[in-house]
Amino acid sequence: MTEQRLSFLENLAANFGKDAVTSRSKAWERIARPEQLPPKGDWLVWLILAGRGWGKTRSGAEWVADMARRHPGARIALVAATVADARDTMVEGESGMLAVLDDRELLGGRDKAWNRSIGELRLANGSQFKTFSSEKPGRLRGPQHNFAWCDEAAAWEDAFRGTAVETTWSMLQMGLRLKALPGWPADYRPCATVTTTPKPVALLRVPEHVLARDASKAGICQQATTTTTGGSTHDNLDNLSETFKTAVIDRLEGTTLGRQELDAQILLDVEGAMLDRAQIEACRVNSSEIQQGIRVVSIDPAVSNNDDSDETGIVVVGFRSGLDDSSGYGGHGYVIADLSLRGSPDTWAHAAWRAALEHNACAIIVEDNQGGDLCENLLRSTMDAIASEERRQGIRRLYWPPLERVHPSGRGAGKWARAIPIRGLYEQGKIHHVINPDNPAELDQLEEQLTTWTGDSKQKSPDRVDAMVHGLRWLMLPSERKSKAGKGVANLAARRAAAGRR
Repeated sequence: MTEQRLSFLENLAANFGKDAVTSRSKAWERIARPEQLPPKGDWLVWLILAGRGWGKTRSGAEWVADMARRHPGARIALVAATVADARDTMVEGESGMLAVLDDRELLGGRDKAWNRSIGELRLANGSQFKTFSSEKPGRLRGPQHNFAWCDEAAAWEDAFRGTAVETTWSMLQMGLRLKALPGWPADYRPCATVTTTPKPVALLRVPEHVLARDASKAGICQQATTTTTGGSTHDNLDNLSETFKTAVIDRLEGTTLGRQELDAQILLDVEGAMLDRAQIEACRVNSSEIQQGIRVVSIDPAVSNNDDSDETGIVVVGFRSGLDDSSGYGGHGYVIADLSLRGSPDTWAHAAWRAALEHNACAIIVEDNQGGDLCENLLRSTMDAIASEERRQGIRRLYWPPLERVHPSGRGAGKWARAIPIRGLYEQGKIHHVINPDNPAELDQLEEQLTTWTGDSKQKSPDRVDAMVHGLRWLMLPSERKSKAGKGVANLAARRAAAGRR
């Protein structure tokens, strides 16, 4: 901290009088760097894209505190990745709301104004802050707000889904709609600030080919109503400890990760990810290429069904051999459809069977370690229910795809180890992504996982990738693709074809 700023703060503390509350915003303007202050213009989103230790949290807290002061009775959303992040960083942190607000601004003082159990902070002028998290985006459905502060949005659980419906971001945007109250400034408009270290997620930026195809998928950075400021960690070195400089800055300086974490660059490719975007673009093919191939539906089942549950990965993959179906590596694999969802076991079981019947699948592949017997029994009972319903409609199928269980992959390194051979097949140009002419964006979320997943056990399980890997391994690797009865892909395809001729 410079001597000038330190002197100003000491003088402020020594002369804190009756006008202190109204002077808090002016105090921040005196000590803040220009890029930490709100930009001019009629923006709806102020995106602060900055490196670690730049002062993002302080900037976000000061902005919403100023909005609460200038707009008595305002309703303000504080949105973080987790409930704990909202509480510990955005409200109680060293640069959070309680740090930038004076006790006299709080309704009844600090102890009464802040309710930790329900995540509400109330001011004496009637303004109110409410915390939310990306863990439960549905809680943003219904509440209305005048302003919002979104912290570390690139780390939100659904950031990879971008600005799509039912995401944390879309839910928040639909609630930013309250009108001005009497006496408010004439320039009032519902708006938000987003403070985050960048990550290559669709919430911030989507690939240019996706944007060209559908402008509604634009990330926050790419929207005309967004104004972006920010900078590098080095901008705030005066206020950072020597320990941080040694443990973080020196270690990351000059690295790819350092470009993201320190210099705030959005890296289109994640270092160490399973695939990069150039590989994805190079492997696209039209649907005509898989017309003669065989297909399976591969499932990576979720073990629970609640707001925090993983998705159930449901991916349709195919195989087309140039020579012999038993030759394994001689053929090519195709990723055809991603039908993954979050829902009850009954919901995903029906979705899997619908996909199998629609795509004329030769088998349904299911991971063995997520309640293997239970999942198999569920799929069989669902098949019986569908068959009964079809018989009532006069439909009689001669062939139902068999269920094939694959070996467990475990977490972290286990999943990564099983995915490595598939990455090798991508590198050899033997796996292709099929463009669905009716829904060109169908594989976007799967591709987002492929280009951001590094095998780190701390990352959220890539359910779509897991399902894809199970299916492609079973189809393309000889050691994987035999059923318990010893029947390979060729036999399954022959049985499927014979049934179709009857």
